[in-house]
Amino acid sequence: NGSLTAGYGQGIYDRENIGGNLNYRNGKVNLYGNYNYYHHKWTNHNYITRNFYDGTNNDLSSRFEQNSYMNFPSNNHDFKAGVDYYLNSKNTLGAMVSGTISPGSSNMNTNTVIKNPDGSIQSIAPTHNTSKDKWSSYTYDINYRLQFDTTGRELDVDAAYSNFNNSSTQQFHTDTYNPDGTLSKEPGLLNPNIRKGSLPSIIDIKTVKIDYTHPLKNKAKIEAGLKSSWVTSDNNVQYFYLDNDVWKYDSATNHFKYTENINAAYINFSKEFKKGWNIQLGLRGEQTISQGHQFTNDSTVKRNYFQLFPTAFLRKSLDKNNTLSFSYARRVDRPDYQDLNPFRYYLDPYTYQEGNPFLQP
Repeated sequence: NGSLTAGYGQGIYDRENIGGNLNYRNGKVNLYGNYNYYHHKWTNHNYITRNFYDGTNNDLSSRFEQNSYMNFPSNNHDFKAGVDYYLNSKNTLGAMVSGTISPGSSNMNTNTVIKNPDGSIQSIAPTHNTSKDKWSSYTYDINYRLQFDTTGRELDVDAAYSNFNNSSTQQFHTDTYNPDGTLSKEPGLLNPNIRKGSLPSIIDIKTVKIDYTHPLKNKAKIEAGLKSSWVTSDNNVQYFYLDNDVWKYDSATNHFKYTENINAAYINFSKEFKKGWNIQLGLRGEQTISQGHQFTNDSTVKRNYFQLFPTAFLRKSLDKNNTLSFSYARRVDRPDYQDLNPFRYYLDPYTYQEGNPFLQP
């Protein structure tokens, strides 16, 4: 069996997708796979105003007014293929590979007007920024399931490896003009200011987990499991600026490597009672060991902590149409790996974004 899908959407720009999936089962072997292609373009319009004040009298010294417009066309190729092999009625082996390939490019135009305190124009600096990106991710997974009997008692074992690779090259060109439209010749100012950057990002993730389900008498059940993950994120960013037709290293060049190991265990108990009552209680413990090393200034941020995450669910069926429920859960929201990465991504000579390695979950 299989299916084909296609779609079209319209916002400021159009968006299209097409894809399909197939599944084939014969005896002990089950094969499956899918592929989807997405084409879209999104836009971003930024208005930024900065006021700079004199440090002594707190008087306004200058004002930056920036207006930027960005276009990001993208083509995504998503795929998945896998096989399940049924050794017998109780044992199943599986393997799967999935991935995403997304090449793209972007163009951004930024106009910065620098004004004096009285509102008169001091200078104008338009910037044209272009970048080419290629994002790819691949995940390889093997799994095993043992169904002990027909009561629902089973054991699941899963191991996976994921690789994320983002290669991005960036170049921008800035000209600074006087209010009369002539090029500025301010001492120490590179005009035009031409810079380029190589912003690679490689992330490796390895995970192993074991889950066990054990039904009990009187509609009760216990679930338990273990999981470990190991993450390495490596970002070696290099920036250059053009000076008298010679490319020179920029001070924004940075190399940051982040490693993380999370070890977790959980146990859940659930039971159905008479008169429509249902309860579930759980506890999960996680140990997190991480290290972020910035090679440029040889600084390191280390963390090692243990946390408990309890959960509780209570449900009461009032009648066939109404249910009353209560739930409590403690969770943790970890920052993305790029949010921890202190490298700078420039929009123009005056504006950049960077991560913070000191962010807490």
